[in-house]
Amino acid sequence: MKRNLIFSLALLLAFPLFAQTPEDLDRDRSKYATYSFSKDDQYTVETPYETVTVKQPKSKKVKNVIFLIGDGTGLSQWSVGWVANGGKLNIDQMPVVGFSRTYCTDRLVTDSCAGGKDGGSITHKVSLSDSYAVNVARGKMLPLGDITSHLKTYTPPAEADHVSSIDFASATDLSATATANSYIVTAAGKYKIKLVKGNSSDSVGEVNGQELLWETYNTDETVTANSVIAALDRHIDGGTGDRYLVFETPATLKPGNALIAAKDASDNILWSWHIWIPETAITMIDDADFYTAKIMDRNLGALTAATASSATLPTYGMYYQWGRKDPFPGSAVSTGSFSTVSGPLANTYAIQHPTAFINVSESDSAGNWSTDGNDTAWDNSGSKGLYDPCPVGYKVPAYNASTGLWVNDNTGWTYNWANNNFLYGSSVFPVAGWLSSSYSPSYVGARAIILSSTVHSSPRGRLKIIRQDKSGFYYANYFKQEGASVRCVAE
Repeated sequence: MKRNLIFSLALLLAFPLFAQTPEDLDRDRSKYATYSFSKDDQYTVETPYETVTVKQPKSKKVKNVIFLIGDGTGLSQWSVGWVANGGKLNIDQMPVVGFSRTYCTDRLVTDSCAGGKDGGSITHKVSLSDSYAVNVARGKMLPLGDITSHLKTYTPPAEADHVSSIDFASATDLSATATANSYIVTAAGKYKIKLVKGNSSDSVGEVNGQELLWETYNTDETVTANSVIAALDRHIDGGTGDRYLVFETPATLKPGNALIAAKDASDNILWSWHIWIPETAITMIDDADFYTAKIMDRNLGALTAATASSATLPTYGMYYQWGRKDPFPGSAVSTGSFSTVSGPLANTYAIQHPTAFINVSESDSAGNWSTDGNDTAWDNSGSKGLYDPCPVGYKVPAYNASTGLWVNDNTGWTYNWANNNFLYGSSVFPVAGWLSSSYSPSYVGARAIILSSTVHSSPRGRLKIIRQDKSGFYYANYFKQEGASVRCVAE
């Protein structure tokens, strides 16, 4: 009775598999009710296998039990096989059939090993030290004897192979030419980035998970989850060596910013990456008087460039604590959860907590959020530092006293009071303010800070302060804890 009930359920769930297209409506479907599948060339195999009858043992005591686990099979798979083989399966003949609901203890989608667990964990596997060549006739059993001595403790791999639910092969590799802590996306689609530490080739470690930490439209508009990044997964292939985060945007690209992360088996963040989706194309300004390299027309993370007549919230961009790679949305509404923690703290803490703004009083270590030496975080002897937040092909500008960007007076600079911006030639800077030690937007509409990659006297960093309230345009050494703007330049 139980078996009949099981297969009644299986057949019920399999009904959608019999669905026919409109042009097949004139087919003779009576055979489906009479188990007559022999002439059906659409659903059955050419040569169905013959089932065998399994007899109950004569003795009441069972000497051997064969426990079969169908890897990845359920009612749907049984139904398909049942239809393909003409309405009969060997499993129909088995005297005892049951269901087991198994699951992985730390993942929604399980792999084979976790799926076969008994009581929540699997502890042993067979490991034979010698090779054997044995011929066994079909339908016969091979007595192995006592194999207890050949069993050993099984430890699942720390980083198991994982196939991305987002098509890996068709995903565009944003890290193909170089890696970075942020990547620019300009079209809807599927993308992948290598699981390495920012501006290096060093692995982030053994990855067992991923998370979309936050999204923002760079406005005061409420953000719908997964509207900037629709899906996120990882692709780990030990055979090929491929190790990537894979993500997909909505079919209609939504301009904004997002932060995605790779995690270990204990759910700790190993590394995170900024995904920047600008609304308009980024252009480069070539003005040797202003800076020695071409400079972006907007702040890092800005959706549009500020103009002489307009500097609104989408032009402000993201905010950065000096030497950190991860952005903060500041005044813009976002998903996710941000916090303020008391510092100074180690660089490893900043990596594992990219949404924690590290608060240090200006009298404590001169305002440096880090307990580690981080003077080369953004500039390593002229090369792009490991934690530089700019995308591939760009870097945070180094201090250069001979350029207009870092000039220590008002020369070349003008302030547009009505339109809330500062200008130097073709370069326009919105008065975006900065994030104070309590992660509060400060002096928005009155001042702005542009960070350089250079330190003066540690722990202070060199930066440009522009302020209308005192008509000042000057270079300064300031505290590394403040969250300020970055204007990337070409490498």
